[in-house]
Amino acid sequence: MITAAAFAYCQLGLHITTETRIDGNAYSNYEQISDIIYMPGISLDYSVAGEKSTTRVFYNCAASLFSEYSNRQFYLHRIGINGLYRTSDTAPLVSWGLQGGGRFNRDVYAYYNYRNIDAYVHVSLDGSETHTLVYGARYSYRSYLELPEFSYADVNGFIRASLYLKTRSTVIWYIRGGLKNYLQPEINRTSLIDDFTEGRGNGYGRNSHGSGNSNDSTNPRNITVTASGDMVFQVYTSLRVAQSLGEKTGAALELAIQRNPSGDGRFLSGQDSGYETNDDLYDDPYSYEMDELSGEINRLLPFGARLHLGAAYAVKQYQRGAYNLEGSLLEESRRDNVSTAWAMIRKIFPVGGNITSIGIYLRYFYIENESNDLYYNYSNSVFSAGLDLSI
Repeated sequence: MITAAAFAYCQLGLHITTETRIDGNAYSNYEQISDIIYMPGISLDYSVAGEKSTTRVFYNCAASLFSEYSNRQFYLHRIGINGLYRTSDTAPLVSWGLQGGGRFNRDVYAYYNYRNIDAYVHVSLDGSETHTLVYGARYSYRSYLELPEFSYADVNGFIRASLYLKTRSTVIWYIRGGLKNYLQPEINRTSLIDDFTEGRGNGYGRNSHGSGNSNDSTNPRNITVTASGDMVFQVYTSLRVAQSLGEKTGAALELAIQRNPSGDGRFLSGQDSGYETNDDLYDDPYSYEMDELSGEINRLLPFGARLHLGAAYAVKQYQRGAYNLEGSLLEESRRDNVSTAWAMIRKIFPVGGNITSIGIYLRYFYIENESNDLYYNYSNSVFSAGLDLSI
């Protein structure tokens, strides 16, 4: 519904999403345990657009529901405000946002629960039709309720420069510097966590104890918390070249480099995947240096469908030792060679009336993670199908 008053437009939006994943290795480790995950989500927002600015208030809720190992299910909640501001057509475009939220797990994985606050400001400078420049900063605060030594504040800034050539090519250079500051002093401890077997046989993680097939039985397992530093400074840069290959096809090639000039991160040994992007406990982006080469092809198909194909190869050198499956430290640093490939077909159907659009997609993702830390030496294939509805 849209109304106009005092030169401002107000709009209430509702977005409903659902995705089903058939995940061949839902824990992202050597045990190769599969599961089917249902991922519903809902987003409600209210926008006010004026002559020079737009402001949006929103609430998001998303769930990950595991059909076989239901104790892993969790919910993500976000509430916030963001907006755009521009004084004139030639002035810089300023985008900003502030949000808070958290993750809520069942008791078995309660140590994954966190609360967070994020704020950002971006400034876009349009250089006519030949180039653009965007720069900005972000502040993030995350508090882990049961693992306070992993609570942190993260401050980063970035610059992204885009050049548009007459050959229908686009060159994008991006650089980001980040400082992750842990809020508790340096510490090293081993925690004993009660866990459920849920039919897995030998419990969760490395160095687990006990066995069984009952959903009611519990296993204690040791999770080693290693905290070797109080902060990490990281630099990430990438160069992307995109080329139009006609009216319906585009291709891109990207090289990315990530370095940690100073400081060390913190990690858990033998940790299950938290099944969330940029999982700080399972695979903290600040815990490794990386070189990555990736490429993708996009193609417009008949009936307005779009095909996305891509692949990447990355070498990740961790700032921590590698362990064997018994939990003993090896005399070498962890190193992962990661090969990934993906394909997705997506179609958006415009709908009249109160429904703005309906989108459907099919996606396949494959990963081969070769690691000298055998717990993380695995492969995986994920098939997923999803639908999103905008009102």
